[in-house]
Parts: sequence; C-alpha cells; structure tokens
Amino acid sequence: MNSNAQSVEWLNGQVDHVKQELDQNENALHKFKEDNDLPSATVNEVSNLFRGEMEAFDQALTQTRMKKQEILARQAGLATMLSAENPTEIAVSELLTNAFLSGLRTQYLDAMRDRDTLLAEGKGENHPLVRRANERLTDVKTALIAEVKNVKGAVDHDLLVLNHQEAGLSSLFEASRHKAVDLNMKEIEYHRLDRARVENEKLFELLFSQMKEADIARMMRVNNIIEDTM
Repeated sequence: MNSNAQSVEWLNGQVDHVKQELDQNENALHKFKEDNDLPSATVNEVSNLFRGEMEAFDQALTQTRMKKQEILARQAGLATMLSAENPTEIAVSELLTNAFLSGLRTQYLDAMRDRDTLLAEGKGENHPLVRRANERLTDVKTALIAEVKNVKGAVDHDLLVLNHQEAGLSSLFEASRHKAVDLNMKEIEYHRLDRARVENEKLFELLFSQMKEADIARMMRVNNIIEDTM
C-alpha cells in the first residue's frame, strides 16, 4: 500500500510538473505568434498563402514582360519605318491593325503609279500633271509619316505604362518573397516550439493515465485489506 501510495504521489507530482511545462509551451507559442504578428491561422496556412501570392505576382510579371517585348518590337519596327526612304515599307501587323494607315499606303502607291505612268508617256518633271502627281505624293507621304508618328507615340506610351507595371509587379514580388523568407525562419522556430508542446502533451497524457491506473490499483489493495480484516 505504501509503495502504491508513493507511486501515485510521485506520478501526481510528475503530472503537475509536465502540466506546468505544457502551459509554458502553449504560452510560448501564443507569445511567439503575437511578437511576430502572425495571424490566428497556422503558420503553414500563412506560408501557403505567401507562396500563392508569389506565384500570382510571378505569372503577372512574366505576362507583362512578354507584352513588353512585343511592344519593343513594334516600337523598333515603327522607328525603322520613319527612317526608311520608302514610306510604304510598313509592317504587315501595323497595316492589319490600322485601317487609316493602310489606306494612306494605298493612296501613296496609287499616286506613285500615276506619276510613273505620266513619266513613261514622255511628260517631263515640269509638266503640270507630273507636278500635280508629285504634290499628291508629297501630301500623302506627309500624312503617312504623321500617322506612323502617331502610332509610335501611342506605342511609346504603352511601353511607358508597361515599364511602370513591371516595376510595380517586381516590387510586389520581391516584397512577397522577403515575407516568405522571413516567415520561413519564423516557421522553423514555431515548429520547434510546437514540437516541444506536442511532446509534453503526449507525456502528460501518458503520466495521467499511469497515475489513474496506479490510483485504481491502490484503491483495490485498500479494499482487499479491508475485506480481509472483516
């Protein structure tokens, strides 16, 4: 009986001791989350949220950079048109997307063909019809170049917008990445604290179960002795 009583007393002391450690573990976890401004969700959930955020920013950044490359190609093509001697050397993509530009190109080719026909008929440069044809060529060329400049101006503006978008998305991605790295370091410490809590929780349950068994065994011995003396 004395042995059982001592076992119960010892186990009870161990249960109290482990319970105190378990409370300290839970308080340490709570304080850690407060000190590091972690939400009520688990660290794993927050980590998954940051990873999803990074992936979304990365995809948006990739799409923006791809679009930027397309705009840069258009910008280079339009710059080539402005420097070309023949204003009809316009990229097919620009003609397909700009009906006015396509119409001016057709007018320029028609005017050039009319002038060449007049010259082929033997009319000189000073002939009124030839001079009128040259004037028409000059007017259409001026309008054509002006339209190309307008298109290039719009493309330059689009490029400026994309540069701002790229810078903004890059900044958001880096900020998200830094948060993810910082959270990863916190996650290591959080899991260390949580492991200690889980281990003490298991130990508490084990000791509590053994204490109950020892107490039941003690009670049974007491009952047996009482019965034997009766």
